[in-house]
Amino acid sequence: MRIVFIGTGEIGLPTLQMLQGWREHKLVGIVTQPDKPVGREQKITAPAIKKAIQQVGIAGATSPCELEVTLLQPAKIKHPQA
Repeated sequence: MRIVFIGTGEIGLPTLQMLQGWREHKLVGIVTQPDKPVGREQKITAPAIKKAIQQVGIAGATSPCELEVTLLQPAKIKHPQA
């Protein structure tokens, strides 16, 4: 089965890690919120899911290019093109 994961917060990280370990299913895409300004200084910050992919990678990947997973960050998930 091909799976698209939709999540943003740290609460979704265990599920994402579980999905990557399944041999009979393939994670083909991840949908998360766009990077947003955070804090008093309004620094642009990536959501926890994107940070985890960039730092640790999925299935041993060392960079997002090796993931074979599409990362989408639509401005609004209800938008027809999302």
